[in-house]
Amino acid sequence: MTDVSREGSVLAFTTAPVDTPVYLTWLAEQVAALGVRTEYRTITSPADLDADVVVNATGLAGGTLAGDDTLVPVRGQVVHLADPGLTSWSVEEADGDLTYVIPHGRHVVCGGTEEIGRNDLEPDAAVAAAIVRRCRELEPRLADAAVLGTRVGLRPGRPSVRLERVGDIVHCYGHGGAGITLAWGCAEDVASLVA
Repeated sequence: MTDVSREGSVLAFTTAPVDTPVYLTWLAEQVAALGVRTEYRTITSPADLDADVVVNATGLAGGTLAGDDTLVPVRGQVVHLADPGLTSWSVEEADGDLTYVIPHGRHVVCGGTEEIGRNDLEPDAAVAAAIVRRCRELEPRLADAAVLGTRVGLRPGRPSVRLERVGDIVHCYGHGGAGITLAWGCAEDVASLVA
């Protein structure tokens, strides 16, 4: 269940939060079971690959590989608090700040920030304190929850997702913070473009 606003309209729905490291491990196991071989290496151009079709779904590197300067890093900072037993998550946008409380069992992801064009990964203590304050106001049961840590990540931001085939390259990047949300639909579109 999600409460989008404490005042005014409320949107409520049932969904499942994703624990990204667990999900990505599972996903890698699924594709490996289908015979997909994963190889890690650095390339500077899709031409470096010997393939009939290349899918450029490389996140922040997508723009560089495609010569697209509209892709920029979007810095996000969250704080993990101990979970006091929350069973629903909440999201609120007020005064330009997006505040969210997403329980994950042993911890709660509290967020967050969206800093377009900023690419450093050093946590900001003042930002972390502001996130904790906003999240405790949104969800009072977090008042005494221990702070477990701060996380900072970079999202691949773009005015809109690029999902198109140009010659033998299928581009799929620029999802910002909605990568997991859009993944299955984009994957179907990519598969159609590859075929």
